[in-house]
Amino acid sequence: MVLKIISQILILSMLSVGVWSPNVNAALIAVDEITTNNSIIENRAHVQAFFERDDVQAQLKSRGVSKDAAQARVNAMTDDEIASINGRIDSLPAAGDAGSVGLIAYLGLLMLVSLSFMMLLYFAFDYSLGSQ
Repeated sequence: MVLKIISQILILSMLSVGVWSPNVNAALIAVDEITTNNSIIENRAHVQAFFERDDVQAQLKSRGVSKDAAQARVNAMTDDEIASINGRIDSLPAAGDAGSVGLIAYLGLLMLVSLSFMMLLYFAFDYSLGSQ
């Protein structure tokens, strides 16, 4: 008799679990959702870090924009605006004029090719003298 009462209580408690528990849905999260959220957070952090740099602060101050106003404007931007500005920041030259870096690389390559050509001529001439 006692076992029958205990089993009935357990059956009722198991059936009532669904009534008292909240409606919970488990679903898979797509990778695109995770990467999109992470990229939005990274873009916003990158733009905020750019506006916190000393040289950018000096330029803003020379144009009459305070640090707090610039941060407020960045915080008010939409995700699309942040992504656009982040793309522009990444396309800026890192240090100085990028044309001078290209010129130096071109001259270094030219010197390397001419040195290789001169060594080729030297060894070819030396080889032709040694065969006589």
